[in-house]
Amino acid sequence: MKYYAVEQIPAKNKYNAGSKARNDIAAILSESGVLPLYADFRKTYPENSSAAEKIRKHFEYRRTWYRAFSTLKKGDIVYIQYPVSHSTFFLNFLFSRCRKRGIICVAVIHDLEILRKFLTAGHLSAMNRLRCVLASRRLNQFSRIIAHNDVMKRYLTGFCGIPENRITSLEIFDYLTEDNAVKSPDEAWKVRDHVIIAGNLNEDKAGYVYGLPSRPVFVLYGAGFTGDAGTNILYKGAFPPDELPSALHGAFGLVWDGPDCSTCSGITGNYLRYNNPHKVSLYLASGIPVIIWKHAAMAAFVRKNGCGITVGSVGEISRRIDAVSEEEYRKMKRCAEQVGYRLRHGYYTKKALELDE
Repeated sequence: MKYYAVEQIPAKNKYNAGSKARNDIAAILSESGVLPLYADFRKTYPENSSAAEKIRKHFEYRRTWYRAFSTLKKGDIVYIQYPVSHSTFFLNFLFSRCRKRGIICVAVIHDLEILRKFLTAGHLSAMNRLRCVLASRRLNQFSRIIAHNDVMKRYLTGFCGIPENRITSLEIFDYLTEDNAVKSPDEAWKVRDHVIIAGNLNEDKAGYVYGLPSRPVFVLYGAGFTGDAGTNILYKGAFPPDELPSALHGAFGLVWDGPDCSTCSGITGNYLRYNNPHKVSLYLASGIPVIIWKHAAMAAFVRKNGCGITVGSVGEISRRIDAVSEEEYRKMKRCAEQVGYRLRHGYYTKKALELDE
């Protein structure tokens, strides 16, 4: 039998897109006939818990995970969205125990903290080095891993020592939404100098937003914006992830991160070298061509599929889009729509699951 782990948790902020990718993966697994395996974590713990409460929480999480996995039998396959929201020191033992019982655990990676936070941070403290070792050991317990892309796959093979034949590249995250969200080429071409920026607009994550050049026009969607709107900066507010595709209004969608417009830097900027940003999926599912940093891991996908432009800095954008003819834009948009159709119908996730048929 095939199962996917479901962490039952209290509802979160509806404007937080962090759960959209996980919800879509769960929906695609369910549509593919995979059964839910529930782990009940609806009991919450305060953030300012005492040391004793934190230890008790680890043991409580251990019991919940072991209880959920206790019904699995030899030959069963269970998909785990990684990292789990309710982590515990004992997860390594759980996955190791599953392997010994002949249960096939498949990790669907959403985030790699050892990459995002530690590898890109430069010098590592002794504690963070230990965390890297423990995270690598945990990943090695999985029978198969669905990584974001080939760059992340090479990292898992080289740094974590995971055999290449146990890792599959997803290529891009699917984005389930209605087909009617796609704007016509004529409508998009009318605003060809409008570049969309969607996502977390807090200055500590997207500092570059607060130093944008005077051209082109940037249309911002998301929570946390504290800057000033003007002639070239239009702030449209925050929308729930399922409503956002219909709200987007622009010819291109920008994928950038970090404090600087000249290059993607810092922890969030450098992470683009390895991950699949969910906003790429958002733009393409909406039929909107992408503008992405040329050193991002997903730049290869954009070039291969002809669905956008790669740039070295935000300052290059105005010149690059001015050079795009209407015919070239229409072709680029057709390619974005073709990829977008696949994303809206779960193509890439289903393709990754075919190995378990």
